[in-house]
Amino acid sequence: MTAEIAILNKSAVALATDSAVTISSGNSHEKVFDSADKLFELSCEQPIGIMIYNGMQFSGIPLQDLIKEFRAQRMLFDSVDAAANKFLEFLTDTGRSAPKSEKVSLIQSIVYPFFALINDRVRNTVLKAINSNVQEGKETDIQKLEQDSIQKVLLAIERAVNHRGKGTFFGAKKTPTLINIEKEEVINAVTKQFPDYLDSTQLQIVDLSTKLLISSELSATKTGVVIAGLGKKERFPTLVSFEFDGVVAGKLKMEWTEKCDIERGGEKAFVKPFAQKEMVERFLYGLDEDIQRKVLAYCKQTIGSISDQILSQIVLPNVNDSEVLTKKARVAENAFLNNLQTEAFNLGSRLIKLDPQPHGCEFDHGHKIA
Repeated sequence: MTAEIAILNKSAVALATDSAVTISSGNSHEKVFDSADKLFELSCEQPIGIMIYNGMQFSGIPLQDLIKEFRAQRMLFDSVDAAANKFLEFLTDTGRSAPKSEKVSLIQSIVYPFFALINDRVRNTVLKAINSNVQEGKETDIQKLEQDSIQKVLLAIERAVNHRGKGTFFGAKKTPTLINIEKEEVINAVTKQFPDYLDSTQLQIVDLSTKLLISSELSATKTGVVIAGLGKKERFPTLVSFEFDGVVAGKLKMEWTEKCDIERGGEKAFVKPFAQKEMVERFLYGLDEDIQRKVLAYCKQTIGSISDQILSQIVLPNVNDSEVLTKKARVAENAFLNNLQTEAFNLGSRLIKLDPQPHGCEFDHGHKIA
């Protein structure tokens, strides 16, 4: 439960965040506290701030403690980029020196939800196939059906993992390989979670889990970081943001998510929401991504029915003319939906960017394995 925003112009940087944090016990009990700190100074010497969201710990240490430890080094930075890279280096060293239990815990936090996804998909695929056979009056070989379903699900997930591509690992020139502790934990976890699966199938899941760990997919427990301010050699403010899981394969697994340099000849102002963006998007543009999806879904359902009703009332002497008219109606429908997505939904942000004192904001659209 986090809403954060960064506003930059030539004169200053404004960072704001709520103070709510959710404490969960398994999947059943949740408690919300409204006294959490998510906004800190990254430097005692320079105007550079840092916001954090989602995961609030790193390698078993509260992030606020790590930020204080980093700040106590009293370093000076030429740029915000340099500060961010130094902080990432600090996190990498902290993660590498973590005890074995923390390294194992990180692997578990990534692969266990992945295993739950596999189990859910296999269960749903089996139930769907059984219901289909019952309706058609066919006999069901449960064992064969389950094995076929497992292979079908694993192939689909493998395509999704491969589609994500290799992940970004801080300081790595090439994609690293898992260390022995991590390899052993993946094998142990697969064996515990899928004891009834064939050995060959278990090996498939081990291979998929390994690919997932070094892919660009970040887990639900990832941490988001926003760093903004002015370095020693920067005249105008800069913002960089990134998300990370932790140290995997000896390197910090992370993804850069945003970069903004305020310049005289470039971007003069910048507004960006982080974590839960809905409130800021509604304030700036009058609608958010969820509303856009609902509007688009409604239009897809409605536009086709309108043209069908109109076409049904038109009687043409030539069948070919009727087919041509129907095709033109479909082309018009697709053009409307495409324009809705590419033009209408972006109109507000585009007008803001064209303003002499703009509030620009670009949104990321990721593809998650689900």
